[in-house]
Amino acid sequence: MRNCTPAEFLERWPGSLEPVAVPEPRPSLPSGARRDLVEFGLPRDVSSLCYNDIGLRFTGTATPLAAIWERDSRIADGMGDIPSGWSSFWHLADQEYLQGGGWICIEEESGRLVVVDLDQPEPVYLLSATLSDFFTTLAHFVEWSETTGGLPDAIEQLSEDLREQSVVPVQELEPFWMNFVDATLDGDPINLIVSLTPLTVRPGEYFDRLDRHP
Repeated sequence: MRNCTPAEFLERWPGSLEPVAVPEPRPSLPSGARRDLVEFGLPRDVSSLCYNDIGLRFTGTATPLAAIWERDSRIADGMGDIPSGWSSFWHLADQEYLQGGGWICIEEESGRLVVVDLDQPEPVYLLSATLSDFFTTLAHFVEWSETTGGLPDAIEQLSEDLREQSVVPVQELEPFWMNFVDATLDGDPINLIVSLTPLTVRPGEYFDRLDRHP
């Protein structure tokens, strides 16, 4: 794994990022994180096609989580009031997977990216400690997928390599990234692909698309 800035990410995958609108009053974020969101942005979609397909759909806007909570509570019973202390979370994306879903948020002050998933025992867990780590990790997974095809033998090597690298602490990778890698290894052999395409694209279709549009 090597460090990857948003500018380098765009150079490797042109057109892959969309600037994020940050409305007033703006969240209190580290200056570098705010600059990267506004000048470079985030992907529109990130899909992990694996044992439990995971899709992240970024909205292009930073929105107080309280507003998203109100939006979703209209269609979901039993959500109640938003927990105290969650006002520091700003929604960036919706997460969906086979058994449920959640939200991707950036936390004020720290700039951490977190997953908020009410179906989990710990409803808030780490995605990436910084935006820089997010781009570095995502670039590694996308490049690995495009290079190896995500074959089962390559997944085992990926898991080993991630635990041996020192760019992003393994403890930071474990809650989200290592979780779906290791869970895929624990199941029946299946390809693992992380892509910048919507969740509806299946692994074979993804590489067919690459062949047709190099």
